Amino acid sequence: MKNKIIIVFSSHLGNEKNDEFKNHIKKTINTKHEIFCYENNNEYSLSEIYNKALEEHKEDNAVIVFCHPDIIIKTLNWGKILLNHFNNTDYSIIGVAGSTYIPKSGMWWEDRSKMYGIVEHTDGLDSWVSEYSNPFNGVKSTVNIDGLFMAVDPEKTICKFNENYGKFHFYDLTYSVSNYNEGVNVGVITSIRILHKSIGKTNQDWEENRQKFVKEYNLPIKHVSENKLRVLICCQFFKNYTGSEVSNYELSRELVKQGCDVTVISTVVGEPLSSKAKKSGVKVFSITNAPNYALDKDNNFQFIKNEKEFDVIHINHKPIGELILKLYPNTPAIMHIRSEVIPVFEEPIINPNIKRYVSIRQSITDYIKSFGIEEDKIIEIDNPFDCERFNINYKKIKNSKKIVLFIGTLDYLRKKILQDLNKMTFENNQELWVIGADNEGYSNEFSSKPHIKYFGVKATVEDYIKDCDYTAGIFKGRTTIEGFLCGKPGWIYTVDKEGNILNKELQQVPEDVEKYRSDYSTKKIINLYNEVISEMWL
Repeated sequence: MKNKIIIVFSSHLGNEKNDEFKNHIKKTINTKHEIFCYENNNEYSLSEIYNKALEEHKEDNAVIVFCHPDIIIKTLNWGKILLNHFNNTDYSIIGVAGSTYIPKSGMWWEDRSKMYGIVEHTDGLDSWVSEYSNPFNGVKSTVNIDGLFMAVDPEKTICKFNENYGKFHFYDLTYSVSNYNEGVNVGVITSIRILHKSIGKTNQDWEENRQKFVKEYNLPIKHVSENKLRVLICCQFFKNYTGSEVSNYELSRELVKQGCDVTVISTVVGEPLSSKAKKSGVKVFSITNAPNYALDKDNNFQFIKNEKEFDVIHINHKPIGELILKLYPNTPAIMHIRSEVIPVFEEPIINPNIKRYVSIRQSITDYIKSFGIEEDKIIEIDNPFDCERFNINYKKIKNSKKIVLFIGTLDYLRKKILQDLNKMTFENNQELWVIGADNEGYSNEFSSKPHIKYFGVKATVEDYIKDCDYTAGIFKGRTTIEGFLCGKPGWIYTVDKEGNILNKELQQVPEDVEKYRSDYSTKKIINLYNEVISEMWL
């Protein structure tokens, strides 16, 4: 709970003017507060001063307001109004003007239809109101706010002010956008009215910083509009290039491309997937930092603000799915099952809020049914694949020896598969290439053999698939389908829960490979979302 406001401003106006501004704050704020003036005669940038203030005045129960000393706050008791916004919403950066869109030019005011806020101006002779939007209650989400008044919860923001942008330009834009890109909620209010005793002007310094901003930030930046489908994807891991992790990354990325607001919450979050997803417009959180929740002293999740609304939950993996259903109990869900031989993690959850179960093949459908789930609750949808990476648009080469490529985590389920591939490729005078994390420590058993090459973890597996002659993998998984998309037949192994081989067959490239395109399968997923959302309110 925030019960104090710390006001910070930079000034070259002298003691008399500074005291006048401080007295104005004291007369209008009507809440517990402190005021700090940083004398600045062009020695420091605003970013340097504001970062210094963040270090010196950060308090758990306080909001920091960075503002210009040439403003008049016309709303009485504005301090209580501001604290109420922070204590009853999940916003961490709040201003009085901002935009939901920053175009490629970097000029956030270029499209006034995307702006929110009301600010009065005066040039000393005339006064006028810049009404960027109609007045509204609460907070409107934006991607940035204007620097004349910036209210910040320092406990919830992630990025500091960027000190690489001149002295008085782009400090506000880079700060708010950087935090927005990290999943911090940025917004604008009209409940506090401000008169700005100056007019914003551009100059050569501003232009140079604009060009720098355009180059360094991935513009345009557009906030997800309120009418878009809000999807929460939860999974056990969102870090490496395992099958389920890549599937969730591809799905989240394609959902954003098709107009959804997507949030991923995972037990384990890390690189490279986290950054790749964020660059695609996906919000990514670890479970310990789930929106509006925090761990208390006993490591139990405590609800800290109003529940953030999602339209639908897409569950992957039982442990995190059970927790998410408790955190967001009023939201319909579907559950994705991608394996029938991994206990606990890939077991279906029985919960009335789960309206459908998604399978990727018939054997998994049968597995889901074994838990007493009716067949009409199960739908088979293929995993999404990036056809810009996996395709037949490349120059084929002829290898001196046939190459079999195995991609997958080296664990107990795949050990006997690799032993069989070792034997088969040796007897057939072929090479075996192996890609994947060595979780069980047995890669040395294979990599020392002259006909086997172990490459470890690789991001660009498409390069290896396009150079091989056959793929090999467990079930009809990612490697097999990625191979099909690149025109490669695949050895498909079926195993039991202990990794014993039940069957293997060489499958040729099917004619209907187009069904594996990410846009094709994602459209099916979106249709499923809309179905379960409709059923929730029947």
